[in-house]
Amino acid sequence: MEELKNNHSQKAVNPYTENILKGKIFCGHCDRPLHRMRNPRRKTADRYSFFCLTNTRYERGGCDNGSIFEDEIISVIITSLKAQANILVDKKNMLLCSLSDKRRMENDAAEIKSLKRYIEKNQNFLGGLYESLINNIISAEEYQNMRNDYNNKISSAVKKIHDIEIRQQELKKQYNHYCDLSDAADDIIKNNKLTRGLVEKLIDKIIVYKGKRVEIIFSFNNEFEEVCVNG
Repeated sequence: MEELKNNHSQKAVNPYTENILKGKIFCGHCDRPLHRMRNPRRKTADRYSFFCLTNTRYERGGCDNGSIFEDEIISVIITSLKAQANILVDKKNMLLCSLSDKRRMENDAAEIKSLKRYIEKNQNFLGGLYESLINNIISAEEYQNMRNDYNNKISSAVKKIHDIEIRQQELKKQYNHYCDLSDAADDIIKNNKLTRGLVEKLIDKIIVYKGKRVEIIFSFNNEFEEVCVNG
């Protein structure tokens, strides 16, 4: 009897497990965040479910969505991510291909070199303008107009160089991002387990509809995988 009492006492103080889907899961009927609730059990681990608070907190009868168990959603997410893993690999390989494209790299280098020559030429013209002005070769108005023109040409060329360099940096950034996402997906496939960190990386939003229909919007393709928990 004492042993049963102790077991019951230990069961009562079990801490809540981490809500790894917090801020990601919403009602498909009213778009409100779903509330997580613990469902205590005597002989097995507590089970958690999500439900919409509209009827109890905002408007009675305002939502006809039911509840769904957390482990059901997690199972759907893992299955969907396994199915989507090839998309991550394809995007990562596509970015790597673009990064290592020799022709593109040569074209970018040639364009930057040409733009730098163009900048230098216009800077030389700009440098000689004042001498032309004081020698009365050009008027003050011509000097100002030509000075503005050369400065605009130089600024435009500098911006083009900057854009090329930014494009290269963005490709590297995207490639590293997809490497990170691909590693995260591999971790899920290998361990068959979700963590808060993996959810943050891979999922933008989870929408639950009536009938336990789940829509998952992944961060890596901005598209959704829609499944029904009941099959």
